[in-house]
Amino acid sequence: SIVRKDDGASIVISSVANKKKNRFVAALLILWVVGGATMIGSFRSIDEDKTKVVVIIWFAFWMYFLYVLWKLWRWKQYGYEVIKIVGDKMKYKKDVKGRGWVNDFALAGIQKMRVSDSKSPAWLKNFGGEFWNTDCDSLRFDYEDREIALGHQLDAEDQKRLLKIFSEFVAMDEKVSNRSKKAENRKS
Repeated sequence: SIVRKDDGASIVISSVANKKKNRFVAALLILWVVGGATMIGSFRSIDEDKTKVVVIIWFAFWMYFLYVLWKLWRWKQYGYEVIKIVGDKMKYKKDVKGRGWVNDFALAGIQKMRVSDSKSPAWLKNFGGEFWNTDCDSLRFDYEDREIALGHQLDAEDQKRLLKIFSEFVAMDEKVSNRSKKAENRKS
């Protein structure tokens, strides 16, 4: 959703794209927990030391992927990107149930706002690989000496809409936007 104001804009990008797939992730998470609990419960019945070592190593992998699935499920269920442009600042937050860090960016420091050129390989899309991604990387911009990515799995039309809104406030490509020039003149 996009709300424009005189001195800025508020943009919210939802991570909830497909509720059917989200239910699949929830079912997978439940099955993963049940499978791990079964293995943990049967650990005492293992007699061989080598087998116990293998199960302990397996358990480390199981814990890692439990964390990955939990993080994915929470993001797909409750995740939002919140972008607020007010005055000469942009605030960006990757929000999950009200939690997340707010990053502040000075509009004058944002340069080269562009569509991200890193696309997933076609074979990964065929296997649903993009669904498992929680990265927000549809748009990119340079800020100070680093590259910042935002926009969770936006299609080409939404990318263009956001770039049009951002063009009113920040530098696009090599050009400096009128808004940035005005902000610099106010500081002078």
